[in-house]
Amino acid sequence: MERPAQNELTNERTKSFRHPAAERLARLIVSGIDIEVDPRSAVLWAKYSASSVGSIRDACRAVAIGERDALCLARGLRAVFLAIHETQTSGYRTPPEVFLDIVVRRFRERFVDRLGLEDTTGRDVGEFLRGQRITRDEVLLRAIETEFRRRQSAVDGNRSGA
Repeated sequence: MERPAQNELTNERTKSFRHPAAERLARLIVSGIDIEVDPRSAVLWAKYSASSVGSIRDACRAVAIGERDALCLARGLRAVFLAIHETQTSGYRTPPEVFLDIVVRRFRERFVDRLGLEDTTGRDVGEFLRGQRITRDEVLLRAIETEFRRRQSAVDGNRSGA
């Protein structure tokens, strides 16, 4: 009988464990959805997520992702979420890049390419996370998607209870 590779064993084992560092950063990234403006800096992100730049930096360091990369993920997630919401409410397909506050076209194109947003109109958050080019850390991506789903079910529960 052939033994699985070590990284396959590790991946199977870690799927069932909690990852507090990834969960902490995922909460910060998902909190970016509620920011009324495109958070172009960690200072804005921290301000609107009731956090500090230092705690964001520490959360990023704990999962070995750069602060700017995490901010890009938060901005991309926010743009995809708003595009989906806009499409559902208006009936018109809205591209996520509309919700990014990037004036210079070549910078916007580079950002959109890095996030894999070229053709994401109407895609869901899971597809965005699988298609982005910032990180392939499955634990972090799974934590972000889980936190997003948790947030959505809480919002949906508040709507139905009101």
